Amino acid sequence: MKKRAVRERDWAEIIMSRAQEQREDLIRIRRDLHQHPELAYREERTSKIVAERLAELGLSVRTEVAKTGVVGVLNGKEEGKVIGIRVDMDALPIADEKECQYASDHPGVGHLCGHDAHTAIGLGAAAVLSSLKEGFPGSVKFLFQPAEESLDSQCPSGAQSMIQEGALEDPALDALLGIHLWPEMPVNQVGIRSGVILTGLNLFQIRVKGEKSHTARSDLGVDAILAASHLVLALQSLVSREAHPSEPINLNIGMIEGGQAPNTLADQVTMRGSIRACNPTMGERLPEKMERIIGSAAAALRAEAHLDYRSYLPPLLNEERLTSLVEEAALQILPAQQVARLDLPRLAGDDFAYMAQRVPACYVFLGAGNEWKGIARPSHHPLFDIDEDCLPVAVALLSLAAIRFLGQKEPPWPIVADAR
Repeated sequence: MKKRAVRERDWAEIIMSRAQEQREDLIRIRRDLHQHPELAYREERTSKIVAERLAELGLSVRTEVAKTGVVGVLNGKEEGKVIGIRVDMDALPIADEKECQYASDHPGVGHLCGHDAHTAIGLGAAAVLSSLKEGFPGSVKFLFQPAEESLDSQCPSGAQSMIQEGALEDPALDALLGIHLWPEMPVNQVGIRSGVILTGLNLFQIRVKGEKSHTARSDLGVDAILAASHLVLALQSLVSREAHPSEPINLNIGMIEGGQAPNTLADQVTMRGSIRACNPTMGERLPEKMERIIGSAAAALRAEAHLDYRSYLPPLLNEERLTSLVEEAALQILPAQQVARLDLPRLAGDDFAYMAQRVPACYVFLGAGNEWKGIARPSHHPLFDIDEDCLPVAVALLSLAAIRFLGQKEPPWPIVADAR
């Protein structure tokens, strides 16, 4: 009897079956990591688990990439293209307040954004693909990244650090996949979008200068707190009047500091905040718009205001044809009603965006919420959790998308000489 070539439909069935076989192991790994969270660039225990598991699966492993990052390379049956799968590993400096057996053992630290599950998913995809390596050409490169939560940990971006240490090279990547669990979506619903899928994040600081005076003679001073209050309200015109209705802006003031005594006008106020714009072009114009608004509002109250604006995370752009390939993979393992194209980008950021600037990439959301199980808290919430039924599906989606890409004779986009 002749050996029959494996068709795409067969790949989907085989991969989904093997991912489901790992279900209990995926849950075990995820809960172990959840119980032992580690902050940015301190993921020593997590990295050790990852490196040992990848070595057991036969991957070539490089450790201490960007201090605690791990890179593993799985080679298929013959040379070919290289696709990467990026996984973030770090926890947050937020206390885990859940009451469950796998709640965090580390006071003030919790896996409250799903990176413990992402790590388990990455290891699951490595296991599935290593079991099938004689069936596809090319290589899969796993990038287990530290310090994605760089804003919360006040440290350099883990993605940038890995890029600087050559994680995208030797072998160089032809494409890159990323996934993020999303408890605000029903479990096992896929959210995908070509172009901008995450808006990125910009940070700003405003210093308001007034003049001290006793509050009995407020007319002799300039109240920096009053001026700052007007600035908070005036900046909301960016949201309601400066942006197209289909391209929302998210602006928040997160910190206000100022004043010395209840009976003295404050002469200095510092405000810090963040801003996200769906349209990258709009994001580039924001500093000028903010300068105009705060300058006029402060001057009306005889105060001065100075803006310090910093682009922190760029928008994350999905390559169109790779996104279509991932969407097709999702449709092979899930019903069509569970695969949705997002109308608008998410008002969030991920330093995966830096890697996506260098390699054609696709970043996809997978629902992990379940109201029936009481799992509906957003990321970064002290009671954050996931429906673990999503773990095998995430493994299958990444594995199938990787094989679909590697099985093509040519990349699904024109080759650009400096794309890498």
